[in-house]
Amino acid sequence: MNKKPKEYLTVEQRNLRKARLEELINIEIPKNAEEIERAKAQGDLSENAEYDAAKEHHAKLHKEKSDLENLLNNAIIIKENSSNEQVEIGHFVEIEWSDGNKEVIRLLGYGNGKDEISIDSPLGSALLEKKVNDIVTVEAPKGRLQLTVLSIN
Repeated sequence: MNKKPKEYLTVEQRNLRKARLEELINIEIPKNAEEIERAKAQGDLSENAEYDAAKEHHAKLHKEKSDLENLLNNAIIIKENSSNEQVEIGHFVEIEWSDGNKEVIRLLGYGNGKDEISIDSPLGSALLEKKVNDIVTVEAPKGRLQLTVLSIN
């Protein structure tokens, strides 16, 4: 039996997902129901492209709603941590790759943005619990990569 990996969310991510869920429930799903009713009023449903499109959109909206409800009910909310001694979920980590390129990333349960890295990714799991000045080896699809942790915030 496959266990679903735990989902980690910051308070901000949780709030964004709650807002999206409210938008689905209060705006998009009722609007879609009206579209379905309008398409039904046109008569013959067997060749009604507008009805088919509205029903397809209905299924997508309800899947998104269900996915968001499951995520919000089961997510682990990342608490702000004042300790910057080692990399933990929610931290911003400045790293320097072996080629000299530097970047700041945020370690999360799963990344959504350009600078967010999932703890389940090769980079994210390699960074967990590392400290400033640690040299980290990452086993990535492109091969073995090395970086140094410059700062943790």
